[in-house]
Amino acid sequence: MSRDSRVQDNWAFLFAQKLALKNEVPLHVCFCLIAKYLDASVRQFHFLIKGLEKVAEECNQLNISFHLLEGNGADALPQWVVDHKIGAVVCDFNPLRVPMSWLEGVKKKLKKDVPLIQVDAHNVVPCWEASDKQEYSARTIRGKINSKLDEFLTEFPPVIKHPYKSKFEPEPIDWEDAIESREADKSVAPIEWAGPGYLEAMKTLKSFLDTRLKIFATDICAESSAMCPGI
Repeated sequence: MSRDSRVQDNWAFLFAQKLALKNEVPLHVCFCLIAKYLDASVRQFHFLIKGLEKVAEECNQLNISFHLLEGNGADALPQWVVDHKIGAVVCDFNPLRVPMSWLEGVKKKLKKDVPLIQVDAHNVVPCWEASDKQEYSARTIRGKINSKLDEFLTEFPPVIKHPYKSKFEPEPIDWEDAIESREADKSVAPIEWAGPGYLEAMKTLKSFLDTRLKIFATDICAESSAMCPGI
């Protein structure tokens, strides 16, 4: 888990559970947390890690183990896979250079008999299904995406309580220390107007749809909007 840090409405998570159910094995979720990411401040890390804490709670309710690993995926994940005899790795999709370099590192270090499967859990139409080349404008890719919506615009099934329990317990996570130990600018305080996690995101979306969407076109200030103007 990396870009799409949620349990529900997550095709990568759903595929991982489907694979685990087919093979009758436990399901584990790993998030590789780096000490520093570009110019991210403690505000970004606080929001991320508090959201991950809620992911861990939901995983626990579903009999799925959540593991917070220190370091990037290429450094932290391959040895963890070996140590715990993991049979396959499913990851989400991030097209940015730094996360792509982590994935390349994981690919090189994983043993050849451990499949690495990438699922685009971020886009309705998976990036590689939408186009097989680099696109330079919304105009050129819009039609390609629209032509595939009937195939990919489907309801999410729920992630279910996993019937196969892990044979080992996750390492305890000190969530506050995870925040404080990041190498980030601490002068930028965490926000209070928006809460982290899937449920809080759904509340914010519902508020936008119920009260603000109808005035979106005429009363929008891109610099201060609480909802992405690109939506």
